[in-house]
Amino acid sequence: MAIVFLEQRKTQRNLILVFFVLIFIISIVVWRGSSKEESPTTISEEFSPSLEKIVEIDFEIFKNPVLEKLQPFLDIIPLELSATGTKPSVKVGRENPFIPY
Repeated sequence: MAIVFLEQRKTQRNLILVFFVLIFIISIVVWRGSSKEESPTTISEEFSPSLEKIVEIDFEIFKNPVLEKLQPFLDIIPLELSATGTKPSVKVGRENPFIPY
């Protein structure tokens, strides 16, 4: 006589039921998504009012006195390489950055 675990069979039956319900829901969503027929719209039809506004650029904002006081940064000097071209001539950082101070 075989020993049957009823609780294990119940959970397996419930999981199989949940699996088929999920498959059914997913198939309905895919079917409804693929069956919709939408007319394709072009970009020019959809964004035509906003394209006209792009041509109108307001440069008056750059005449603000706060912006006129701004000065550009000096040129950033690149890291110089040694004669071999492999390592920098100036020692940068620590040899082993993971050791504590």
